[in-house]
Amino acid sequence: MPKLMRVIMVSSFLVSMLVISGTPQAVFQIFSPQSTVFSMEFSPDGKLLATGQGNGTIFFWDWTTGQPVRVVSETMGTVFALSFSADGQRLLTANGDGQVGAVWDVQTGRQLLNLEGHVGWVHSAAYSPDGKFLVTGAEDKTVRVWDAADGRLLRVLTGHRSTVFALAISPDSQIIASGGGDGEIRLWEAQTGALLGVLPVRIAAVFSVHFSPDGKLLASTSGDGVVRLWDVAERRLVTAVAGHRHRTHAVRFSPDGKKLASGSMDWKVKLWEVPTLTELKTFTEHVEFVLAVAFSPDGRFLASGGGDFKVVVRELQD
Repeated sequence: MPKLMRVIMVSSFLVSMLVISGTPQAVFQIFSPQSTVFSMEFSPDGKLLATGQGNGTIFFWDWTTGQPVRVVSETMGTVFALSFSADGQRLLTANGDGQVGAVWDVQTGRQLLNLEGHVGWVHSAAYSPDGKFLVTGAEDKTVRVWDAADGRLLRVLTGHRSTVFALAISPDSQIIASGGGDGEIRLWEAQTGALLGVLPVRIAAVFSVHFSPDGKLLASTSGDGVVRLWDVAERRLVTAVAGHRHRTHAVRFSPDGKKLASGSMDWKVKLWEVPTLTELKTFTEHVEFVLAVAFSPDGRFLASGGGDFKVVVRELQD
């Protein structure tokens, strides 16, 4: 049984620190932003965990204590996605209601750029690893590429026949992957916007995509609950597993590329071995749907969040 180490109140934020000794499912900490968690990412230096909420708030957490370091509440609508710049100084967000993406100063919480142009809610966003450009995807079926320095629109990528729910950029910043409600994953050349290929999921909307650290594989999750691995160069399916019993919204590779985490509407977070997609563990701390997962930069911790208003940080055991 878990031993409750301490429960403290920080303003309206409930923080619980738990340790499960001698089990492979150790929970390091659980804390609550008091709103649905739609997106999350660790800062590149591993010191902060940013979460985007259904009420439009962005939290920057000291995740080792569960205390918010900074709170940004000037966003417009649900924060569907967020992405740190490689230097950790800026945060890109995708917002509902406001039809915009935005870039924020991590240290001050001040808005630096307003990315206007989409029609409809902005559901996805990614910062290029080289720090030169940003991408956003929205209900208007487009992917927009922006200059990271000044927010200037560089190009509009068209071809999806439904909302663009998912975006990822390859580690070398050369390829953009977009997933949509049309059941397609499209691969684009980042510098020109040329379409490189289409990966046909077909049977269900694509809600999340993520490149492996070496850029050779692309993971995707979709409305059919299937987790898929794709060979990027050959544009072919490598492995697929029906690991979840419901729509699956989140997927992330571990920093070493040996594991994959997924989060689903079935309330579960699963850890998979790459490339076989052999299930390693199932985490069941959540009591509602899971919309976001993230690995710490050193790969030791796995965070998740969703509809139960909880952020769970687990220490992974070898």
